Amino acid sequence: MATYYYKYYYQTVRNGRTYRLNILQRDTQPDALRKIKNLVDLRFGTAGNVDIDEPIVKTELSFVLVDCPDVAYDATEKGANWQEFYTQDSTLYKVQLLENGVVRWTGYITPDSWSEELRYHGTVTIKARDCIGHLQDFDFEWDDETITLYQVITKCNSLCSINIVVGNKMNEYG
Repeated sequence: MATYYYKYYYQTVRNGRTYRLNILQRDTQPDALRKIKNLVDLRFGTAGNVDIDEPIVKTELSFVLVDCPDVAYDATEKGANWQEFYTQDSTLYKVQLLENGVVRWTGYITPDSWSEELRYHGTVTIKARDCIGHLQDFDFEWDDETITLYQVITKCNSLCSINIVVGNKMNEYG
């Protein structure tokens, strides 16, 4: 099992609630936790067309950072050179969004989640994805047949003697 260590964070207070963005890196313990400077936008939402009847809804957290390499930062801050997040490893960086100290969402920075403005003090937009929601984009093999994620969940539920809610549908077994 992979171990993730805290690498960067950003914290703000909005409408009396404290929100914190944590970025953790797998298997590499940093020298010190560093505060993200120049974060200008943080958005949480759904990805793609949302159908409430789907078993799983994809979610994304996007954040926009201004790249300011000409500004001096101390060892506890990060405000430039965001290229490290441009990675082919889809689980290298784990992202958490906390609300009043409670983890509300977790995802990963994936290889296709990077965009950058190529200008002086341009912005870098990074998306973290929940990964579980994106599993419904793939087919799975089950007993020599190809099935969807919804069918995997339904088959797994049939092996249990509990009630599990999938999307807005209740599967009753047991």
